[in-house]
Amino acid sequence: MWSMPSGKLLYTENKHPTDMRCFSAAISPVSPVLATGLGDIKLWDISIPNEIKGTYVLPPNIGQQAMLHEDVMWTAYHHTKRAIKHHNETINQHYQFIDFSHDGKWIAAVGDMYDYNRKIKIDMIKVWDLSSKKLFKVIEVNLPDNFQPNYYYSDFRTIKFSPDNRFFAVVSKEKLTILSLPEWNIYREVNEPGIVDIAFSPDGKMFATSSYKRIKIWLEESQIPIDLQKNDIFLAGAKHIIFSPDGSLLAGGDMDGFVRIWDMRKIEENK
Repeated sequence: MWSMPSGKLLYTENKHPTDMRCFSAAISPVSPVLATGLGDIKLWDISIPNEIKGTYVLPPNIGQQAMLHEDVMWTAYHHTKRAIKHHNETINQHYQFIDFSHDGKWIAAVGDMYDYNRKIKIDMIKVWDLSSKKLFKVIEVNLPDNFQPNYYYSDFRTIKFSPDNRFFAVVSKEKLTILSLPEWNIYREVNEPGIVDIAFSPDGKMFATSSYKRIKIWLEESQIPIDLQKNDIFLAGAKHIIFSPDGSLLAGGDMDGFVRIWDMRKIEENK
C-alpha cells in the first residue's frame, strides 16, 4: 500500500503471502476496508496501515454466512479437526475485478468460476450487502442451450458502480448493460461489441466507453454518443479510462505506452 500523492510505501504483507495474493483489489471509498480477490473475497481492516488485519471472508453462495477471517487463517495453518469447514475448499473461483459502491453499501466482483455440476468454467458477477455480509445477487453469462462440458464460457470484461450510486454497469463482449439502483433493473443497454471499459462522470450526467480504437461519450439524455476521435485517425483507443474527481477531464491509457487526456469542458467542440 502506498500513500498518495506522495508515493510513500506504507505497508507490505510478508507474514502470510499465500493469503494476501490476489488477482484484484479495491479500497472502500467510505471506510478503511480493503477487499482482495483470489479464491474468495477477503475484507481487511486498513485503518492502521502497518497493522493490517483480516476481518471477514464473504460467502460465495446465497444463504451461506460470512466467515471471520481469523477462522480462515486458523484453518489454513493448523491441521486440527474443526467444526466449521472453509467454503472455498469445494469451490474454484478467481475474481478479476472488484468494485465498491460509493456509499459503501455494496461490493461486487466478477470472475471465472468452475461449476462442478455442469462441469464448465463460467463468468459470474456476485454482489454482496456489506452491512449483512451476505451475497444477494448473482449474474451469470448467458449459456447456449447445447453448452459443452470442460469449456470456458467467458463474457464479462469489467463492472463499475457510478459515483452517484444510481447505476451499476456490466461490460460484456457484445454489449454494455447499465442497471438502476437500488432496484437492479435494466436502465440502458448499448449493443456495441468491443467495449472494454466504462467510466461514469462524478455528477452522473454522462459516461464514457472505451474500445481499442474509440473513446465515446454518452450523455444521459441522448442515445447518440459523441466520438472523441472521429476526426483524428492517429489516436488509438484505451483499455482503461477514468474521469477526474471534478469531471472536467477524461484520461485513458493503453498498451501502446501513452496516456491521453480529453478536456470535457470542450465537449461541444467534439460533436
